[in-house]
Amino acid sequence: MKLTRCLTALALLGLVAAASADDLTMLRWKFPKGEKRSYTSSEAADVSVMGTKLKTAQTQKVSEEVTEGAEGKGTITRTVTAVKMDIEAPPQLGGKVLFDSENKADAVKMMNPLVLQGTALMNSPITVELSDRGVVSSVKGMDKVTAKLGPMGAMLGGALETPIRQAYLELPEKGVKAGDSWSQAFNVQVFGGSSDLIYTYTYAGTEKHLDIDCARLTVSVAVKTDRVPKLPGAKGPEGKDDLTDDDDDEPEHPKKGEHPKQDGDKDGTKDQGEQPGESKPEAGGAEGKPVGGGTIWFALDGGYVVESETRMDNGGNLVHRHLVLVK
Repeated sequence: MKLTRCLTALALLGLVAAASADDLTMLRWKFPKGEKRSYTSSEAADVSVMGTKLKTAQTQKVSEEVTEGAEGKGTITRTVTAVKMDIEAPPQLGGKVLFDSENKADAVKMMNPLVLQGTALMNSPITVELSDRGVVSSVKGMDKVTAKLGPMGAMLGGALETPIRQAYLELPEKGVKAGDSWSQAFNVQVFGGSSDLIYTYTYAGTEKHLDIDCARLTVSVAVKTDRVPKLPGAKGPEGKDDLTDDDDDEPEHPKKGEHPKQDGDKDGTKDQGEQPGESKPEAGGAEGKPVGGGTIWFALDGGYVVESETRMDNGGNLVHRHLVLVK
């Protein structure tokens, strides 16, 4: 009788464990070769950049194609095909500028440095290699983008690549239930400055969004600044050229042929594969100063982002980003 009771208890425990596993949602990117998607990406910013007030609104048409797909990893080719910009800047930066890449008469406006920067990615295919967890191991094609910008490209460094990496959401290793959180960090180096953008994602369950079965994730964003950026030629307290907030530090410039170091990279190299600890579960919020948040909808069956939206306010610098699938 005792043996029968023990066996029954073990069977019940097994059923409970199986039910618990079934309650978890496994989130994974998927790479059916040849699949194509189109997005509209927009960003509105009202910021002060090293004392210069800028107000910009930019909309991009973005196409993606899965060019390689294998077990656990894939390659996506991402191309910006059109750009619209609405810029309000000081006179020395062109003042008020309206730009539409699909309007041939606006081609002359690409001489404006802000327009040139905003269109640098246009018609330049970028190849992104990533795992099914969304861990980016390689971003190729950025050399042609920075070449378009000349000296400005070298100064902006990895700041141009960061938005591309941000488009690929890192996912947790195991299945998740409502309330589970994990984080992803991006290092941005520009004009001698260095900051970490830390995104914490929380699984909020499933829902139908744009007629697609999606996982809904809430997002909180924090920033941790290591060095404050300054314009080249800015003078330090002793009248010396100073690119950072620390007179003893020299700005980090990439060597020829290297990319500025990104989160998870080693010595500025790009093809390192998935690094342990790049996307890790957290009990609480991310470190750093909270600056905003938003929502991401991720296709459960298709394994791609359907829509994402974040709003950030970092000391009065306002940025609103929105990406949505074009069906």
